[in-house]
Amino acid sequence: MKQDSQATGELLQGASGPLTVAVIEDTADHALLASEALEERGHSVIVFGTAGEALAAYRPHAWDAVALDYRLPDMNGLQALERLLTMPAAPPVVMVTSSGKETIAVAALKKGARDYVVKTGTHGRDLARALEMAVAEHQMQQMLALHRHEIERRASTDALTGLLNRHRLADELTTALRATEQGDPFAVIMLDVNNFKRVNDTCGHTAGDALLAALADLLRSCTREEDLLARFGGDEFVIVMPGVDRDTCQPVIRRIREALHSLRVPCCPDLPISVAIGVADWSAGNASEALAAADRAMYRSKAGARV
Repeated sequence: MKQDSQATGELLQGASGPLTVAVIEDTADHALLASEALEERGHSVIVFGTAGEALAAYRPHAWDAVALDYRLPDMNGLQALERLLTMPAAPPVVMVTSSGKETIAVAALKKGARDYVVKTGTHGRDLARALEMAVAEHQMQQMLALHRHEIERRASTDALTGLLNRHRLADELTTALRATEQGDPFAVIMLDVNNFKRVNDTCGHTAGDALLAALADLLRSCTREEDLLARFGGDEFVIVMPGVDRDTCQPVIRRIREALHSLRVPCCPDLPISVAIGVADWSAGNASEALAAADRAMYRSKAGARV
């Protein structure tokens, strides 16, 4: 287990690369000690004598890490730490103390410091390693957060169109329903591409996929930012419009119909594209009932005239 931890540490240390480190230290000898140790390992150093100077000079992404002295002339290290960590894109911070008191170290870690180093007069290399490790761990956490975000995005969106998928739509619609407890209306619009099988049979499935992606873009351009857009399945799409009823959603439907006139399948430019549209008003009930009502309205539209 110890060997595994050591190997992980070496991997993390090697991941950070050359750094730009802000050293906030009012004692010249200690600032020089930190600077020499960091520069020896290929890093760049910016020294500040007070926390105020450092905070005034801070710019997002300008520093990879901060070495922060606990005792400063204008504020203590814990106060400076709190201020630093509220900055946009705050870098990892390693606290440097002249005392080995665990209370200071624990307080710093609780407030968000990545690590702490006790001043010994020869602590420069320990500080450099602690800063490298702090940066590598920070980078790894950022990568993991991006990875989790991407997994969540893929789980909730339709891969072809980038719209919400059917399962995420149900969750979002349930949330919208909770917001309508006071009777606020919302409209659920369901669209189905007419003769979509003909597109696939005539032009191929690649053209059919391109049509669905283009239709998704068209719907985005015709709706509001707060509206929910989803690919419900196959060639069916759903729009949920909070605060809108059957009458006030009609301008959106007209924009969609007008935009459809210019939508063409690239390999079959003479093939007109149209959709059947169903609308349901809703102010109560559950998500499945609202969707079912819009679905019934859409199929009544299909049974009548094609749009």
